[in-house]
Amino acid sequence: MTNSRTTRAFTLLELLLSMVILSGLIFVMTSAFLVQQRTYVVVDQISEAQQNMRGVTDLIERDVRRAGYMVPRQAAVCGYDATTGPDTLYLSHTDVIRSVFDLEDDNLDLSGNLGAPVTNDTSTFNATGSSFTLQLSRLWVDAAADGDDFAVGDGVIVVNKNNTDQSVACGTITSIAGNNLTVDFGATSTGAVDLNADVVVIPAIVYVLDTGVSPPRLMRNGQMLASGVEDFQVTYFFDQNDDLVVDAGEMFGTATGTNRPWELTPAANRPDFTSLRSLGINIVTATRQNDPNTNYRLGKGQVTGNRTAASLVSIDGKRRRVSSTRVRLRNVAG
Repeated sequence: MTNSRTTRAFTLLELLLSMVILSGLIFVMTSAFLVQQRTYVVVDQISEAQQNMRGVTDLIERDVRRAGYMVPRQAAVCGYDATTGPDTLYLSHTDVIRSVFDLEDDNLDLSGNLGAPVTNDTSTFNATGSSFTLQLSRLWVDAAADGDDFAVGDGVIVVNKNNTDQSVACGTITSIAGNNLTVDFGATSTGAVDLNADVVVIPAIVYVLDTGVSPPRLMRNGQMLASGVEDFQVTYFFDQNDDLVVDAGEMFGTATGTNRPWELTPAANRPDFTSLRSLGINIVTATRQNDPNTNYRLGKGQVTGNRTAASLVSIDGKRRRVSSTRVRLRNVAG
């Protein structure tokens, strides 16, 4: 009795067909993976940009709402406006001022005139220039000493308490020696004050976009808040006739409005700073990298405030998000 065994093998045609099918499956799976990976990169970068914007906007809104607390109304806000670059914003620094309850307990003056007095406010006093020295009687703003309220890299707002129509100057502290502050006032100026001037210096929070690094960073008193912020624009509503309606000439920092409220010359052209009612905050964030999808290369800079389109990126591969909000100044109105 004999046993026979039949051996069956794949033919060359079957092997080739299997390889073709396998190659097709690998191609489909690889393509799907690449699409998924590109989508993940885009979603991750957009989420990062949105998260940066959300956190920054919340903090700025809080600072704007608190600005003007226990200081002269014209010292609540100041800023530099630019049409071909980001704006700079100064807000009176509420955290350094004692609460109204503490002041009431000490039976102190609550007239809202807190500030560090200037001792060199002669009739020719004019806070201006990139290296101006402010001689202060003290380095704190409260009616009782509770520590130094000024620091290098922080901002200041300078006003004459006795004249609400006087110009307002704002700048960043570059050095401190004793009770003397050296301040860069940018383009702002108080103008010459009169003999009865009562000039005070208010500690301020300064928001500025550092464009000297890549990607740009939004800074708050020298500390980085967020990276990837491409533009920072501020608009101002001065309700000069107190009717709560935006009339002609009352909106500053917009494409159709008047520019540079604190920098207008002569000073007679500047608005009454106590009539400032709200701020518009515009923030543009951009992804760190270009979109990996080469079919999407239509991203471009976004126009907000009075920023000119010609000064922005025309077309690149980045995606952007824009946040625009208007915040009422609770401590200035009325």
